Amino acid sequence: METKTCTKCGQEFPMSKEYFEPRKESKDGFRNQCRDCRNINRRNIYDDKYKSEDNRRWQQEEIDILNKYYEIMSNNELQEKYLNTRTISQIIDYASKKLNLHKHDDVKIYYSDGTTMGWTKEDDEYLLKNYPSTNFKEMELALGKNSFTITARAIKKGIQRDNKYSEEEINIVKKYYADNENKWIIDNFMSSRSKTEIIGLANRLGINKNDELIFQIRVDTGLKNLKCIPDQTGSNSPCWKGGTDVLRLYVRNHIRKWNKDSLKYYNNKCFISGDSENLIIHHGYSFKDILNETIKELGLTYNNDLSNYSNGELRNIIDLSNEKHYKYGFGIPLTKELHLLFHKTYGFVNYTNEQLIEFKNNYAS
Repeated sequence: METKTCTKCGQEFPMSKEYFEPRKESKDGFRNQCRDCRNINRRNIYDDKYKSEDNRRWQQEEIDILNKYYEIMSNNELQEKYLNTRTISQIIDYASKKLNLHKHDDVKIYYSDGTTMGWTKEDDEYLLKNYPSTNFKEMELALGKNSFTITARAIKKGIQRDNKYSEEEINIVKKYYADNENKWIIDNFMSSRSKTEIIGLANRLGINKNDELIFQIRVDTGLKNLKCIPDQTGSNSPCWKGGTDVLRLYVRNHIRKWNKDSLKYYNNKCFISGDSENLIIHHGYSFKDILNETIKELGLTYNNDLSNYSNGELRNIIDLSNEKHYKYGFGIPLTKELHLLFHKTYGFVNYTNEQLIEFKNNYAS
């Protein structure tokens, strides 16, 4: 194979797409700088140790470590003990794409907030026994997972929740839901219930948040996934970002691995019909909420002009967004028709996983 010398680092590499980016204008069809050198100015990661030139290309010693430990050790532990010059995203990406390695089912992946991704046999046994009747806060503490991840796993296992509400709970939702935020209702009256359960009950009762409350939440938080009150739509809205949501499209284009893993998790079949064609991935936890959380945690502002972000900031948005997608659990494959019908039935915001189960049961009947 022909070789080519990088004009920046002076190293000689095989002249292929793996090492050089294609460029039609060049005589040999490739750029003069290698991919690593061109990526130096594209990726400004927080910690300087990740910028070391010696650490960009994977060394054989690192590859051996991945082959030995990746499938049996959590990513955080692997990074801390053996690969502290690599980001979690780099470790997952190289292990899964280049080495075709995957975590064993009993390996738990720990996040910075203490929650975990992996499911052990003991976790599944606990879920089978407690999911129908135990409140979510108790299950979150016992399993080290959030309610969305727990619900997604229950859906996968076909475990249904006994959502019987007391007369007192029904009256509380009727009295307070429309004019108060869900967190306030949980803190003051329904501590044993999750936000998802409260929203589900309100939807069954046909109760919606007042437009004035929704508008105030938009002003306070900048959320885009709540409807506006009259005359506060489009450019009149305080949350107006300039039209087409370019940032949302950009991030969606970088969650393909999560989409593929979600399809694999459900055996490449629609969760409701069992069909294997025309599938799209339904977010159990709203994509917009994930993106808003990502922007907020990185200390950035939501902007649709990508040129206002540095290459490093865009890389950090992608990395954290992907981490959060896995944190909240795999998506759920649905055919395009059923996905659209579900959202037409339950709306595009404030929908719950319990409603998806209800939708599935109605479809089967």
